Amino acid sequence: MKKFLGIALVSLFCCLLFSANAAHAQATGNIVISGVDIGYAVGDHFTKDGQSCYNTYWAPIEGKQRCHKHDVCELARDPHCNCMRYWPCYEKCQIDLQGSQCLGFARFCEWKVYGSIETGSSTSQFHRISDAAQNVTASSMKALLLGCAPATHVRLARTDGHSISIVSTDENGLYFVDCNSDGFCKIVDHYYSWESFAGYVNSSSGITYVMSSVSYTPAPAALSLSIDLGEDQHIRGSEFPITGAVANGGTYPTLHLYVDYDWVADTANNSNGNYAFYLDTTKYSNGEHLIGVKITNDDGIDYTSWRKVVIDNIAPTITSVYITQKTDASYRVCCEASDNFGIKEVLVYTWTQDQSDMKCLTCHYNGAGTYFADISRSDFSSGANVYANHVYVHDNAGNQAVQSIDLEYENAFFPINKVYLRPLTNPAFKRECRVCQWSEETFRFPAFILIKLIPCPS
Repeated sequence: MKKFLGIALVSLFCCLLFSANAAHAQATGNIVISGVDIGYAVGDHFTKDGQSCYNTYWAPIEGKQRCHKHDVCELARDPHCNCMRYWPCYEKCQIDLQGSQCLGFARFCEWKVYGSIETGSSTSQFHRISDAAQNVTASSMKALLLGCAPATHVRLARTDGHSISIVSTDENGLYFVDCNSDGFCKIVDHYYSWESFAGYVNSSSGITYVMSSVSYTPAPAALSLSIDLGEDQHIRGSEFPITGAVANGGTYPTLHLYVDYDWVADTANNSNGNYAFYLDTTKYSNGEHLIGVKITNDDGIDYTSWRKVVIDNIAPTITSVYITQKTDASYRVCCEASDNFGIKEVLVYTWTQDQSDMKCLTCHYNGAGTYFADISRSDFSSGANVYANHVYVHDNAGNQAVQSIDLEYENAFFPINKVYLRPLTNPAFKRECRVCQWSEETFRFPAFILIKLIPCPS
Protein backbone atom coordinates (compact mmCIF):
# COMPACT_ATOMS: atom_id res chain seq x y z
CA MET A 1 0.00 0.00 0.00
CA LYS A 2 2.83 2.39 0.92
CA LYS A 3 4.62 1.46 -2.30
CA PHE A 4 1.47 2.10 -4.32
CA LEU A 5 0.90 5.40 -2.54
CA GLY A 6 4.50 6.41 -3.23
CA ILE A 7 4.13 5.58 -6.92
CA ALA A 8 0.86 7.53 -7.03
CA LEU A 9 2.45 10.56 -5.39
CA VAL A 10 5.41 10.42 -7.78
CA SER A 11 3.01 10.13 -10.72
CA LEU A 12 0.96 13.04 -9.44
CA PHE A 13 4.11 15.10 -8.94
CA CYS A 14 5.28 14.30 -12.47
CA CYS A 15 1.88 15.27 -13.89
CA LEU A 16 1.90 18.54 -11.99
CA LEU A 17 5.46 19.19 -13.09
CA PHE A 18 4.57 18.44 -16.71
CA SER A 19 1.54 20.75 -16.50
CA ALA A 20 3.62 23.50 -14.94
CA ASN A 21 6.31 23.11 -17.58
CA ALA A 22 3.72 23.15 -20.35
CA ALA A 23 2.11 26.27 -18.93
CA HIS A 24 5.52 27.87 -18.55
CA ALA A 25 6.42 26.97 -22.12
CA GLN A 26 3.37 28.75 -23.44
CA ALA A 27 3.91 31.73 -21.16
CA THR A 28 7.45 32.14 -22.50
CA GLY A 29 6.07 32.85 -25.96
CA ASN A 30 5.98 29.50 -27.75
CA ILE A 31 3.98 29.53 -30.97
CA VAL A 32 0.43 28.26 -30.55
CA ILE A 33 -1.52 27.00 -33.56
CA SER A 34 -5.19 26.14 -33.10
CA GLY A 35 -4.65 25.93 -29.33
CA VAL A 36 -1.62 23.63 -29.65
CA ASP A 37 1.74 24.71 -28.25
CA ILE A 38 4.17 23.53 -30.90
CA GLY A 39 7.14 23.74 -28.51
CA TYR A 40 9.14 26.40 -30.37
CA ALA A 41 9.17 30.17 -30.01
CA VAL A 42 9.88 32.82 -32.60
CA GLY A 43 13.65 33.18 -32.78
CA ASP A 44 14.36 29.52 -31.99
CA HIS A 45 16.20 27.36 -34.52
CA PHE A 46 14.50 24.27 -35.92
CA THR A 47 17.62 22.11 -35.73
CA LYS A 48 18.83 19.08 -33.82
CA ASP A 49 20.89 21.13 -31.38
CA GLY A 50 18.86 24.36 -31.39
CA GLN A 51 21.71 26.30 -33.02
CA SER A 52 22.04 27.91 -36.43
CA CYS A 53 22.04 25.20 -39.06
CA TYR A 54 25.33 24.08 -40.53
CA ASN A 55 26.58 21.52 -43.00
CA THR A 56 30.30 20.84 -43.12
CA TYR A 57 29.96 19.08 -46.47
CA TRP A 58 30.10 22.49 -48.13
CA ALA A 59 32.44 25.43 -47.79
CA PRO A 60 31.49 28.17 -45.32
CA ILE A 61 29.28 30.98 -46.62
CA GLU A 62 29.69 34.43 -45.08
CA GLY A 63 31.86 32.94 -42.34
CA LYS A 64 29.25 30.37 -41.29
CA GLN A 65 28.57 26.76 -42.26
CA ARG A 66 25.24 27.58 -43.89
CA CYS A 67 23.18 24.44 -44.49
CA HIS A 68 20.68 25.59 -47.09
CA LYS A 69 22.00 23.95 -50.25
CA HIS A 70 20.71 21.42 -52.73
CA ASP A 71 20.11 18.59 -50.32
CA VAL A 72 18.94 17.81 -46.77
CA CYS A 73 20.41 15.78 -43.95
CA GLU A 74 19.37 12.22 -44.72
CA LEU A 75 20.63 10.72 -41.48
CA ALA A 76 19.07 11.34 -38.07
CA ARG A 77 22.44 11.72 -36.37
CA ASP A 78 24.62 12.98 -39.22
CA PRO A 79 27.54 14.72 -37.45
CA HIS A 80 28.11 16.95 -40.49
CA CYS A 81 24.62 18.50 -40.47
CA ASN A 82 22.26 19.60 -37.71
CA CYS A 83 19.12 20.12 -39.83
CA MET A 84 15.99 18.57 -38.33
CA ARG A 85 14.44 15.92 -40.57
CA TYR A 86 13.76 13.29 -37.91
CA TRP A 87 12.11 14.80 -34.83
CA PRO A 88 13.40 14.93 -32.18
CA CYS A 89 15.97 12.09 -32.34
CA TYR A 90 17.73 12.88 -29.10
CA GLU A 91 17.00 9.28 -28.07
CA LYS A 92 14.19 8.06 -30.29
CA CYS A 93 12.76 9.57 -33.45
CA GLN A 94 9.00 10.16 -33.28
CA ILE A 95 8.40 11.38 -36.81
CA ASP A 96 10.18 11.42 -40.17
CA LEU A 97 9.20 14.75 -41.68
CA GLN A 98 10.65 13.68 -45.04
CA GLY A 99 12.23 17.08 -45.36
CA SER A 100 14.08 19.61 -43.23
CA GLN A 101 14.51 23.35 -42.89
CA CYS A 102 11.38 25.25 -44.08
CA LEU A 103 9.66 22.17 -45.53
CA GLY A 104 10.33 20.07 -42.45
CA PHE A 105 9.06 22.81 -40.15
CA ALA A 106 5.79 23.27 -42.09
CA ARG A 107 5.17 19.52 -41.86
CA PHE A 108 6.14 19.56 -38.18
CA CYS A 109 3.39 22.14 -37.58
CA GLU A 110 0.92 19.81 -39.35
CA TRP A 111 2.01 16.90 -37.17
CA LYS A 112 1.74 18.86 -33.93
CA VAL A 113 -1.77 20.12 -34.72
CA TYR A 114 -3.27 17.06 -36.48
CA GLY A 115 -0.99 14.15 -35.56
CA SER A 116 0.00 13.44 -39.17
CA ILE A 117 1.75 15.02 -42.13
CA GLU A 118 0.80 15.45 -45.77
CA THR A 119 3.05 12.68 -47.18
CA GLY A 120 3.26 8.90 -46.96
CA SER A 121 0.38 7.00 -45.34
CA SER A 122 -1.22 10.24 -44.10
CA THR A 123 -1.69 11.78 -47.55
CA SER A 124 -5.45 11.19 -47.50
CA GLN A 125 -5.78 13.36 -44.38
CA PHE A 126 -4.71 16.43 -46.36
CA HIS A 127 -5.90 17.86 -49.63
CA ARG A 128 -4.58 20.38 -52.09
CA ILE A 129 -6.72 23.46 -52.02
CA SER A 130 -4.57 24.99 -54.73
CA ASP A 131 -1.99 23.96 -57.29
CA ALA A 132 0.30 26.37 -59.11
CA ALA A 133 -0.73 30.02 -58.91
CA GLN A 134 1.08 32.97 -60.47
CA ASN A 135 0.35 36.69 -60.90
CA VAL A 136 -1.93 36.57 -57.87
CA THR A 137 -3.91 39.48 -56.45
CA ALA A 138 -5.06 40.45 -52.98
CA SER A 139 -8.61 39.31 -53.76
CA SER A 140 -7.47 35.94 -55.19
CA MET A 141 -5.31 35.21 -52.14
CA LYS A 142 -8.11 36.19 -49.80
CA ALA A 143 -10.57 33.98 -51.68
CA LEU A 144 -8.12 31.07 -51.54
CA LEU A 145 -6.90 31.25 -47.94
CA LEU A 146 -9.46 33.11 -45.80
CA GLY A 147 -10.79 30.64 -43.26
CA CYS A 148 -8.31 27.88 -44.20
CA ALA A 149 -7.25 25.30 -41.63
CA PRO A 150 -4.57 26.31 -39.13
CA ALA A 151 -1.15 24.89 -40.10
CA THR A 152 -2.08 25.03 -43.80
CA HIS A 153 1.14 24.52 -45.75
CA VAL A 154 1.82 26.99 -48.59
CA ARG A 155 4.74 26.03 -50.82
CA LEU A 156 6.20 28.99 -52.71
CA ALA A 157 7.76 28.46 -56.12
CA ARG A 158 10.94 30.49 -55.74
CA THR A 159 14.14 28.99 -57.18
CA ASP A 160 14.94 26.83 -54.17
CA GLY A 161 11.33 26.67 -52.91
CA HIS A 162 10.05 27.89 -49.56
CA SER A 163 7.35 26.69 -47.18
CA ILE A 164 5.20 28.66 -44.74
CA SER A 165 2.64 27.51 -42.17
CA ILE A 166 -0.50 29.62 -41.72
CA VAL A 167 -1.52 30.28 -38.10
CA SER A 168 -4.66 32.33 -38.76
CA THR A 169 -6.44 34.49 -41.33
CA ASP A 170 -8.94 37.32 -41.08
CA GLU A 171 -10.61 39.91 -43.27
CA ASN A 172 -7.47 42.08 -43.21
CA GLY A 173 -4.73 39.53 -43.88
CA LEU A 174 -2.94 36.48 -42.53
CA TYR A 175 -0.45 35.54 -39.82
CA PHE A 176 2.05 32.78 -40.57
CA VAL A 177 5.32 31.27 -39.38
CA ASP A 178 8.24 29.81 -41.28
CA CYS A 179 11.74 28.45 -40.80
CA ASN A 180 14.96 29.26 -42.64
CA SER A 181 13.84 32.49 -44.29
CA ASP A 182 17.10 33.81 -42.83
CA GLY A 183 19.11 30.95 -44.35
CA PHE A 184 20.07 29.53 -40.94
CA CYS A 185 16.89 27.70 -39.85
CA LYS A 186 15.58 30.42 -37.54
CA ILE A 187 11.80 30.42 -36.89
CA VAL A 188 10.21 33.74 -37.86
CA ASP A 189 6.61 34.98 -37.75
CA HIS A 190 4.96 37.38 -40.19
CA TYR A 191 1.73 39.33 -40.55
CA TYR A 192 0.79 40.48 -44.06
CA SER A 193 -2.23 42.28 -45.36
CA TRP A 194 -3.78 40.46 -48.33
CA GLU A 195 -2.28 43.03 -50.66
CA SER A 196 1.19 42.67 -49.15
CA PHE A 197 0.93 38.88 -49.20
CA ALA A 198 0.01 38.93 -52.89
CA GLY A 199 3.16 40.97 -53.53
CA TYR A 200 5.19 38.51 -51.47
CA VAL A 201 3.81 35.54 -53.45
CA ASN A 202 4.49 37.20 -56.80
CA SER A 203 8.03 38.10 -55.76
CA SER A 204 8.45 34.38 -54.92
CA SER A 205 7.44 33.33 -58.45
CA GLY A 206 3.99 32.26 -57.29
CA ILE A 207 2.69 29.23 -55.40
CA THR A 208 3.52 25.59 -56.17
CA TYR A 209 0.76 24.10 -53.99
CA VAL A 210 -1.30 24.61 -50.83
CA MET A 211 -1.96 21.62 -48.54
CA SER A 212 -4.64 21.74 -45.85
CA SER A 213 -6.09 19.31 -43.31
CA VAL A 214 -9.40 17.65 -44.21
CA SER A 215 -10.29 17.19 -40.53
CA TYR A 216 -10.61 20.92 -39.83
CA THR A 217 -14.11 22.35 -39.61
CA PRO A 218 -13.97 25.73 -41.33
CA ALA A 219 -15.69 28.74 -39.89
CA PRO A 220 -19.25 29.27 -41.10
CA ALA A 221 -19.50 31.43 -44.19
CA ALA A 222 -21.25 34.10 -42.11
CA LEU A 223 -18.40 34.27 -39.61
CA SER A 224 -15.58 36.72 -40.05
CA LEU A 225 -13.30 37.65 -37.17
CA SER A 226 -11.00 40.62 -37.62
CA ILE A 227 -8.84 42.96 -35.54
CA ASP A 228 -8.62 46.66 -36.28
CA LEU A 229 -5.32 48.23 -35.21
CA GLY A 230 -4.91 50.83 -37.93
CA GLU A 231 -2.42 50.63 -40.75
CA ASP A 232 0.80 51.29 -38.81
CA GLN A 233 0.50 48.37 -36.33
CA HIS A 234 2.30 50.48 -33.70
CA ILE A 235 0.35 50.92 -30.47
CA ARG A 236 0.80 52.85 -27.21
CA GLY A 237 -0.89 54.09 -24.06
CA SER A 238 -2.77 52.70 -21.08
CA GLU A 239 -6.08 52.26 -22.91
CA PHE A 240 -5.34 51.39 -26.50
CA PRO A 241 -8.59 50.30 -28.24
CA ILE A 242 -8.51 46.94 -30.01
CA THR A 243 -11.70 46.73 -32.02
CA GLY A 244 -13.17 44.54 -34.70
CA ALA A 245 -16.24 42.73 -35.89
CA VAL A 246 -17.70 39.24 -35.74
CA ALA A 247 -20.41 38.36 -38.22
CA ASN A 248 -23.12 36.14 -36.76
CA GLY A 249 -22.09 37.54 -33.38
CA GLY A 250 -25.09 36.18 -31.50
CA THR A 251 -23.75 32.62 -31.83
CA TYR A 252 -20.42 33.58 -30.26
CA PRO A 253 -21.25 35.83 -27.31
CA THR A 254 -17.79 35.99 -25.70
CA LEU A 255 -14.41 36.86 -27.16
CA HIS A 256 -11.02 36.34 -25.55
CA LEU A 257 -8.04 38.68 -25.87
CA TYR A 258 -4.48 37.29 -25.86
CA VAL A 259 -1.09 38.98 -25.84
CA ASP A 260 1.84 36.75 -26.78
CA TYR A 261 -0.47 33.70 -26.37
CA ASP A 262 -1.32 34.69 -22.77
CA TRP A 263 -4.97 35.38 -21.92
CA VAL A 264 -5.61 39.00 -20.94
CA ALA A 265 -9.36 39.64 -20.88
CA ASP A 266 -12.81 38.64 -22.11
CA THR A 267 -15.44 40.84 -23.63
CA ALA A 268 -19.08 40.33 -24.51
CA ASN A 269 -19.88 40.66 -28.19
CA ASN A 270 -22.64 43.22 -28.64
CA SER A 271 -25.77 42.80 -30.71
CA ASN A 272 -24.39 44.03 -34.01
CA GLY A 273 -21.23 41.93 -33.89
CA ASN A 274 -18.73 44.59 -32.89
CA TYR A 275 -16.29 44.21 -30.02
CA ALA A 276 -13.77 46.38 -28.20
CA PHE A 277 -10.92 45.67 -25.79
CA TYR A 278 -8.84 48.32 -24.08
CA LEU A 279 -5.26 47.18 -23.59
CA ASP A 280 -2.80 48.74 -21.15
CA THR A 281 0.31 48.56 -23.32
CA THR A 282 2.47 50.06 -20.56
CA LYS A 283 2.47 46.65 -18.85
CA TYR A 284 4.51 45.19 -21.71
CA SER A 285 8.02 45.80 -22.97
CA ASN A 286 8.56 48.06 -25.93
CA GLY A 287 8.98 45.96 -29.05
CA GLU A 288 7.18 43.34 -31.13
CA HIS A 289 4.23 41.47 -29.60
CA LEU A 290 1.39 39.28 -30.80
CA ILE A 291 -2.25 40.28 -30.31
CA GLY A 292 -4.95 37.62 -30.65
CA VAL A 293 -8.75 37.54 -30.43
CA LYS A 294 -10.38 34.11 -30.09
CA ILE A 295 -13.91 32.76 -30.16
CA THR A 296 -15.04 29.16 -29.61
CA ASN A 297 -18.10 27.64 -31.28
CA ASP A 298 -20.57 25.20 -29.75
CA ASP A 299 -18.45 22.24 -30.91
CA GLY A 300 -15.40 23.53 -29.06
CA ILE A 301 -13.57 24.67 -32.21
CA ASP A 302 -11.49 27.80 -31.81
CA TYR A 303 -11.34 30.56 -34.38
CA THR A 304 -8.54 33.03 -33.78
CA SER A 305 -7.32 36.19 -35.46
CA TRP A 306 -3.71 37.15 -34.76
CA ARG A 307 -1.91 40.40 -35.48
CA LYS A 308 1.74 41.36 -34.99
CA VAL A 309 2.19 44.78 -33.39
CA VAL A 310 4.94 46.99 -32.05
CA ILE A 311 4.32 48.42 -28.58
CA ASP A 312 6.07 51.76 -28.28
CA ASN A 313 5.63 54.06 -25.30
CA ILE A 314 8.87 55.99 -25.80
CA ALA A 315 8.75 59.44 -27.39
CA PRO A 316 11.20 60.43 -30.13
CA THR A 317 14.37 62.27 -29.17
CA ILE A 318 15.13 65.75 -30.54
CA THR A 319 18.85 66.43 -30.45
CA SER A 320 18.77 69.98 -31.77
CA VAL A 321 16.67 72.55 -33.67
CA TYR A 322 18.39 75.40 -35.48
CA ILE A 323 18.06 77.98 -38.29
CA THR A 324 20.18 78.04 -41.45
CA GLN A 325 20.13 79.71 -44.89
CA LYS A 326 18.62 82.94 -43.61
CA THR A 327 17.95 85.62 -46.23
CA ASP A 328 15.69 88.65 -46.35
CA ALA A 329 13.05 86.47 -48.08
CA SER A 330 13.27 83.06 -46.35
CA TYR A 331 15.04 80.78 -43.90
CA ARG A 332 15.40 77.03 -43.18
CA VAL A 333 14.35 75.28 -39.95
CA CYS A 334 16.44 72.15 -39.27
CA CYS A 335 15.79 69.39 -36.73
CA GLU A 336 18.02 66.49 -35.74
CA ALA A 337 15.86 63.69 -34.29
CA SER A 338 15.74 59.91 -33.77
CA ASP A 339 13.34 57.24 -32.49
CA ASN A 340 13.63 53.67 -31.24
CA PHE A 341 11.26 52.33 -33.94
CA GLY A 342 11.48 55.02 -36.58
CA ILE A 343 10.09 58.50 -37.20
CA LYS A 344 6.81 58.83 -39.09
CA GLU A 345 6.85 62.58 -39.74
CA VAL A 346 8.33 65.89 -38.63
CA LEU A 347 6.14 69.00 -38.84
CA VAL A 348 7.00 72.68 -38.44
CA TYR A 349 4.27 75.10 -37.34
CA THR A 350 5.23 78.72 -38.04
CA TRP A 351 3.37 81.95 -37.23
CA THR A 352 3.79 85.62 -36.35
CA GLN A 353 1.98 87.68 -33.71
CA ASP A 354 -1.34 85.99 -32.73
CA GLN A 355 -1.11 82.74 -34.79
CA SER A 356 -3.75 83.98 -37.23
CA ASP A 357 -1.29 83.39 -40.06
CA MET A 358 -0.06 79.98 -38.84
CA LYS A 359 1.25 77.59 -41.49
CA CYS A 360 2.24 73.90 -41.16
CA LEU A 361 4.98 72.36 -43.29
CA THR A 362 6.09 68.72 -43.51
CA CYS A 363 9.84 68.43 -43.25
CA HIS A 364 12.05 66.73 -45.78
CA TYR A 365 14.69 64.21 -44.70
CA ASN A 366 18.29 64.54 -45.84
CA GLY A 367 19.12 60.86 -45.20
CA ALA A 368 21.60 61.64 -42.43
CA GLY A 369 19.43 62.28 -39.39
CA THR A 370 18.32 65.84 -40.21
CA TYR A 371 14.82 67.02 -41.15
CA PHE A 372 14.28 70.48 -42.67
CA ALA A 373 11.61 72.85 -43.95
CA ASP A 374 12.06 76.11 -45.86
CA ILE A 375 9.98 79.04 -44.58
CA SER A 376 9.06 81.86 -46.98
CA ARG A 377 8.36 85.23 -45.35
CA SER A 378 5.90 86.14 -48.09
CA ASP A 379 3.49 83.51 -46.69
CA PHE A 380 3.02 85.52 -43.49
CA SER A 381 1.78 88.91 -42.33
CA SER A 382 3.42 91.81 -44.10
CA GLY A 383 5.94 93.68 -42.02
CA ALA A 384 6.37 90.94 -39.41
CA ASN A 385 9.85 90.59 -38.02
CA VAL A 386 9.47 87.82 -35.36
CA TYR A 387 8.69 84.25 -36.49
CA ALA A 388 7.78 81.48 -34.02
CA ASN A 389 8.67 77.93 -35.17
CA HIS A 390 7.44 74.86 -33.26
CA VAL A 391 8.82 71.49 -34.41
CA TYR A 392 6.75 68.33 -33.76
CA VAL A 393 8.35 64.90 -34.22
CA HIS A 394 5.91 61.94 -34.39
CA ASP A 395 6.67 58.22 -34.40
CA ASN A 396 4.41 55.48 -35.80
CA ALA A 397 2.71 54.87 -32.46
CA GLY A 398 1.69 58.51 -32.03
CA ASN A 399 4.33 59.52 -29.47
CA GLN A 400 5.63 63.03 -30.04
CA ALA A 401 8.44 65.36 -29.06
CA VAL A 402 8.23 69.16 -29.39
CA GLN A 403 10.85 71.89 -29.49
CA SER A 404 10.59 75.53 -30.53
CA ILE A 405 12.87 78.20 -31.93
CA ASP A 406 12.11 81.86 -32.72
CA LEU A 407 13.72 83.95 -35.42
CA GLU A 408 13.83 87.75 -35.26
CA TYR A 409 14.61 89.96 -38.21
CA GLU A 410 15.88 93.53 -37.76
CA ASN A 411 13.36 96.35 -38.26
CA ALA A 412 12.47 96.97 -41.86
CA PHE A 413 14.74 99.53 -43.54
CA PHE A 414 14.92 101.61 -46.68
CA PRO A 415 18.16 102.90 -48.23
CA ILE A 416 18.73 106.67 -48.07
CA ASN A 417 20.04 107.61 -51.46
CA LYS A 418 19.63 111.40 -51.41
CA VAL A 419 18.85 114.20 -48.99
CA TYR A 420 17.23 117.35 -50.40
CA LEU A 421 17.45 120.69 -48.55
CA ARG A 422 15.47 123.74 -49.46
CA PRO A 423 17.58 126.81 -50.23
CA LEU A 424 18.17 129.11 -47.28
CA THR A 425 16.54 132.45 -47.61
CA ASN A 426 18.36 134.01 -44.67
CA PRO A 427 21.90 134.86 -45.70
CA ALA A 428 22.89 135.14 -42.07
CA PHE A 429 23.11 131.31 -41.71
CA LYS A 430 25.02 128.53 -43.45
CA ARG A 431 24.36 124.71 -43.51
CA GLU A 432 26.49 121.98 -41.97
CA CYS A 433 25.46 118.26 -42.49
CA ARG A 434 26.61 115.33 -40.33
CA VAL A 435 25.68 111.58 -40.52
CA CYS A 436 24.72 110.31 -37.05
CA GLN A 437 24.12 106.59 -37.87
CA TRP A 438 25.60 104.72 -40.76
CA SER A 439 26.51 101.38 -42.29
CA GLU A 440 29.53 100.36 -44.31
CA GLU A 441 27.19 99.35 -47.12
CA THR A 442 24.80 102.31 -47.28
CA PHE A 443 22.92 104.76 -45.15
CA ARG A 444 19.77 103.03 -43.93
CA PHE A 445 16.65 103.94 -42.05
CA PRO A 446 16.56 104.74 -39.15
CA ALA A 447 19.88 106.40 -39.98
CA PHE A 448 19.23 110.14 -40.03
CA ILE A 449 20.82 113.37 -41.12
CA LEU A 450 21.29 116.28 -38.72
CA ILE A 451 20.99 119.69 -40.30
CA LYS A 452 22.60 122.39 -38.19
CA LEU A 453 22.30 126.08 -38.89
CA ILE A 454 25.39 128.05 -37.95
CA PRO A 455 25.42 131.86 -37.89
CA CYS A 456 27.67 133.27 -40.56
CA PRO A 457 30.48 135.51 -39.43
CA SER A 458 29.69 139.16 -39.77
